[in-house]
Amino acid sequence: MKLRDLSIVRKLGLLLAFNTAIAVIAIALVFSVGTAVNRYQAAQEQLMAMANVIGENSRAALAFSDPESARKILLSLRNKLEIESARLTDSSGNEFATAIFSTAEGATKPLLEELTTLLFPDRLTVANRIQDGNNTVGGIELTAHLSNIWLDLMESLALMVLIAIALSALAVFFGLRMRRIVTDPILSLADVSHRVSRERDYSLRATKVGNDEIGALVDDFNRMLSEIEIRDEALRRERESLEERVEQRTADLKLAMETAERANKVKSEFLATVSHELRTPLTAIAGSIGLVSGGALGELPAQIHQMLLIAQKNSQRLTFLINDLLDVEKLMAGKLQFDMVCQEVMPLVEQALVANQSYAEQFGVTYTLTHRSDGVLVEVDAQRLHQVLANLLSNAAKFSDAVAQVEVSVHQYESRVRIEVRDHGAGIPIEFHSRIFQKFSQADASDTRQRGGTGLGLAISRELVERMGGTIGFHSEPGQGAIFYFELPMKPAQVETERAA
Repeated sequence: MKLRDLSIVRKLGLLLAFNTAIAVIAIALVFSVGTAVNRYQAAQEQLMAMANVIGENSRAALAFSDPESARKILLSLRNKLEIESARLTDSSGNEFATAIFSTAEGATKPLLEELTTLLFPDRLTVANRIQDGNNTVGGIELTAHLSNIWLDLMESLALMVLIAIALSALAVFFGLRMRRIVTDPILSLADVSHRVSRERDYSLRATKVGNDEIGALVDDFNRMLSEIEIRDEALRRERESLEERVEQRTADLKLAMETAERANKVKSEFLATVSHELRTPLTAIAGSIGLVSGGALGELPAQIHQMLLIAQKNSQRLTFLINDLLDVEKLMAGKLQFDMVCQEVMPLVEQALVANQSYAEQFGVTYTLTHRSDGVLVEVDAQRLHQVLANLLSNAAKFSDAVAQVEVSVHQYESRVRIEVRDHGAGIPIEFHSRIFQKFSQADASDTRQRGGTGLGLAISRELVERMGGTIGFHSEPGQGAIFYFELPMKPAQVETERAA
């Protein structure tokens, strides 16, 4: 079982035991390390003092070359500070006298002593020169073993570990005895929470036993249950009337849908009727104006001829507007028919350039084919593709500067063909980018705009391209013209071969 899954009681007991043990062990380690360092330094100082005393006592023996006297002086160190050996050297550094007090090097040591030997330094050696005025007459070297010091320290540490264990056990014992003060209110709150979750009875309440943080938690919990109970009752009453209201709303929605369908039908019929009624006289008017301005009734004065040209141009604009409105209505109603045929794209583009060149000439603009991709097949409605190209080409001509070129290119990208129309006009304002394909959307919507148009051409073009399985888009920066493009899926060459067969 994971620690996080244990009960609060066990977690509390383990936490008390762990904290107590860590605190006592940390204190023991700090105490032991400090004691070890102090005792090591004290032993070193005591041994150095002993070496100074022996050196002073041995000065005469060294001066008179009396090794036996010197050895007797060294033997006086027996049982002094665990001295293991003492060694005198003459002024040349040669051994003069030696005393060894521990010879049991091969004896088996107790396990604890072996452990201390691994953890701490086993021996301490100090050396000092023996001076006679400014002359060095010899040297003294003392070696002591420190096992007893470390054994005492290990015993103290073991005692402190036992104390830590005992204190941890006492902390757990008293902590478990006092758990009722902390855990019982929490367990009671948890029990009520489980019952509420299981029985969905929000009338239950937890018992408050104190004014501490747990008591505040119980108050908040009970307050939450009261609010949930009130809301649950309100929801119950709401559910009782919900079905009736749903039925009423369903009936209202059905009526609204029927009304909208009737209104849409009336709108479509109105558009169709009005467009038809307008198209017939407009055709007659445009034809008559064209004949008169063309000189069918003889030569006309310049002013009258100019006015007839204006009338002819505006009648054409009305005709285009009516055609666009009809196309939009058919697209929205899903009634626009597409005659999809697999055919080469380049002849369609070239036909569109020829058909729209006369329109561009009135703006002083020429269309130029800058790149071609021959042999590329697409499955499209040729009439609708011409309509898309006409919209893009006419826009490019209208928004180009005088005596400018509109560049048309056809590129092949893997399984798609891309047709681009680039102009070198003023570009499209950034704030208009998000609305450019919306219906009746124009960058210059003022009454004094210089370029005509209904704002429907690009919206219709997008619908037509998407209905033929393609996509349409543009790139433009103010002052650097615009590039409008659309992409269509290509058809493999063998498709056309199979159809011809």
